[in-house]
Amino acid sequence: MNYIEISSSDLLHRFTDYLQAVSLGQHFIISVDGVRRARLTPVLPETSLDAHDALEAMKRMHTSAPVSHEVIRSWIEEGRQ
Repeated sequence: MNYIEISSSDLLHRFTDYLQAVSLGQHFIISVDGVRRARLTPVLPETSLDAHDALEAMKRMHTSAPVSHEVIRSWIEEGRQ
């Protein structure tokens, strides 16, 4: 994803321009005194806030190595004893 970094003061002065850019799909990182503080990203209008929060939580989930077919088969067989 391609983010453009902008300052909070620039955002305040050109808010309408940035909001238009976001509606066209652009993503921004907002910095305050050179320190990154927030993201400004587009959302799908039909997505509820709960759904958006769930999607963001899923993005933060860590994935682990897949379980092999042999291991799954051994778990199934182990339960049949």
